[in-house]
Amino acid sequence: MVKPRRPAAAASSLNGRATAGAIGAAAVLIFMATSVALHGIISSNADDYPYDDDASGDQDDRAAGGRGRAGFFFEREYHGRNAKDNNRDDPLRSGSATRRSRAARHRQGRQGRHERRHGRRSRRMDGESGLDLDEVYPDIRSAHDDKYPPTDTERLLSNAKSLRTHDYQLIEELPYDVNNCPPTPPENYPISWPALDVLNNWNTDDTTDNHSHRVHQGICRFDAITEHDKALAYRNAEVPFVIRDDPAVLPTVERWNMPDYLPSILGEERTYRTDMASSNQLMFFRMNEHGHKPKNWEEPTKIVDMTYPEWLEKANDPDPHALDPDRTHWYFRLNAKSTLRDNYLYKELPFFDPVESFYIVDPDGARGINCRFGMRGNTGENHFDASRNFIALLSGERRYLLSHPNQCKNLALYPVGHPSARHSEVNWADPDLDRFPQFRDAKIHEVRLCYAS
Repeated sequence: MVKPRRPAAAASSLNGRATAGAIGAAAVLIFMATSVALHGIISSNADDYPYDDDASGDQDDRAAGGRGRAGFFFEREYHGRNAKDNNRDDPLRSGSATRRSRAARHRQGRQGRHERRHGRRSRRMDGESGLDLDEVYPDIRSAHDDKYPPTDTERLLSNAKSLRTHDYQLIEELPYDVNNCPPTPPENYPISWPALDVLNNWNTDDTTDNHSHRVHQGICRFDAITEHDKALAYRNAEVPFVIRDDPAVLPTVERWNMPDYLPSILGEERTYRTDMASSNQLMFFRMNEHGHKPKNWEEPTKIVDMTYPEWLEKANDPDPHALDPDRTHWYFRLNAKSTLRDNYLYKELPFFDPVESFYIVDPDGARGINCRFGMRGNTGENHFDASRNFIALLSGERRYLLSHPNQCKNLALYPVGHPSARHSEVNWADPDLDRFPQFRDAKIHEVRLCYAS
């Protein structure tokens, strides 16, 4: 998703059934210029979450990947073992010891913070095993590419399309066909609807299959191979759109949806920064330089250190209520700064290299890659970013709720100086219209992304 330099309107994403835009499992990209978004994971763990490490940055690239049980795709193919087969205690719930010591976890967390602070990358060591993940990565990747040639576009396309399972129809006929859009953005593009109509049709907390499969989609969807020129015209016009099945992205989709690939390059005991919230609503915040806290305000999320297997076990919890809206949710994160292009993430996601390309409008403004692994129900609260963003959805489903910047006045954004400035104070799953009457006038539209769509 690419957003312009000027403030985008509001965006929200929902994990679990589909509420986001992105490049995905068959290469789905959503370009969001001048949009405010709410996003969330609907049926999958693959999502991009717009936590901004730098709210004033120019350009940020985001990718999402993951697997899950129940509402998540690829559970059988991806999981080397089910959550019930993993007998390790959960240190975040029980405080019990795990195979790696507390000292090892603390050391790796401190190492990651040092990397983020100083822009230097230290070696990724897999806990107490002493395995250097950066040293073994080239051999793992080479062996995979030998077995699954990344140039076999026909195989890659077939694989990506096989992953798409849901079929959503438009809520009504539009002046233009979102699947066959004109060469340049039509008048009044994209079409929007009253926010309350969109939310009544499909509540943001609903990650089941019981909601309407008719969506309020107003943005165009392009095929990367046959409609590249159209997509470029919309990108240059800085309006939102979706592009999918890009041959440059398809190899990553295939790799990240194989059962053993990500565990092999991320390690069993190496910990990574993870956002944790007591509900499905993951609200970004940053304390101001004076550390001032608004009255009665509490930090909405915590940062914990977690291994990939630990996160995956939580995402695949067989308990149907484990990821209910009022239960704890996690966003597992992988990050790479644009100054560290030898980082394995740039090798995994070469289409986000900070060089001028379809996805990178201004290489000088590139800040790096934020890769987030969500789980069913995760909701990135409605907000705007001041930078361009291209989001790549590499697995699962996501739904984005988008609005034009002219709707900011109706979205009850926290003011400048608040820890969650740029974000809407409204709970979109249950809007308090007495407290926020302006929300009645809000206009939005939505797009649901699934793997390469």
